[in-house]
Amino acid sequence: MSQSRSKSRQLIILNRLPIHESFTQPLIDALPDDLSLHVVCGYTTETTKSDLSVFQLEPKYEWLLGFLVRRVIVTPASSVSKSLRGRSNIVAHLTHSLVSLHGVYPDSAFDAFDILFLAGEHQLNEFEKIAAIRGLERTKAHVTGYPKLDSKFRSEESSAQSGVREVLLAPSWGAQNTLRTSGVEIVKRLREADFKVVVRPHPHSYDYDVEVIRQLEVMSAPDPGLTVESPDFESEAMKSCDVLVSDWSGVAFEFCFTRLRPVVFIDSPRKIQSVESATINLPYMEEELRTVVGLVSSPSNLTETVLEVCGDVEEFSVQIEAESHRYVLNQGNAAAIVKDHLLDLLGS
Repeated sequence: MSQSRSKSRQLIILNRLPIHESFTQPLIDALPDDLSLHVVCGYTTETTKSDLSVFQLEPKYEWLLGFLVRRVIVTPASSVSKSLRGRSNIVAHLTHSLVSLHGVYPDSAFDAFDILFLAGEHQLNEFEKIAAIRGLERTKAHVTGYPKLDSKFRSEESSAQSGVREVLLAPSWGAQNTLRTSGVEIVKRLREADFKVVVRPHPHSYDYDVEVIRQLEVMSAPDPGLTVESPDFESEAMKSCDVLVSDWSGVAFEFCFTRLRPVVFIDSPRKIQSVESATINLPYMEEELRTVVGLVSSPSNLTETVLEVCGDVEEFSVQIEAESHRYVLNQGNAAAIVKDHLLDLLGS
């Protein structure tokens, strides 16, 4: 049954960080052209200055969205305020990582959401456990896939070829992240081995590890073989590098699942932000796959491990492709599935 525009909900896309655009743009592209849509950004861009449907709103003022009526608010950000719901809004989370939900996220990360759009069955199983602990049984969770990677899964290009020339270092963030503990050492070792190196810090590292980033930027100034890449935009190095080095970042699986190339994981303490995770008897995806889609190495043995893993690319690629289908559903079609859910909500 059709409903009048006055009774239908309106859609808001909330991008707290610039990198969130890479998660929401595939969804925006899939939406009907005549849909009433507003994009709210927690940062200033040329678009927020020129496009009347795009607004800037600092994250500390996001609660103001709760005063709007009958909106569907979709965001890749976790740990948003419950005030976004207001009296009649529906708040949906578009997952921004492929890793398990019950480890790297704080306990309250999903408390404010009415709906979750998840990448795979592992995240659904994890959220059901989280919901039981935190009383979120009314929150609906749908396994839709991972829209950010739709176009990459549809690409017929394969890069599962042996050899190594360029290495991308893309760690996670947090107290024990590799950038902080051994980032400079790793870069020096890789450059001594004559690898081209690109460092892509996590966006939150600019809040907590800025001194290390500045040191690497100083090192890169006279060295054409070293680049520090901004995390605000889609990574060009992800498309060109031969191997990715990380610790516990979900970007490792975005890389290997789409490029069919292995990852070298730095041997470091597992990233855990959840206290309640100890009561959830489920494996962590990011821990289970470390020796399936790549190899684990200490910083001191990194050069040797990079050479080893890139010598077995074809063997790794078979394993990686199988795991990608296990952990990411609806490859190439996720945005269309999320769109269908949203259109149902907008008519509710």
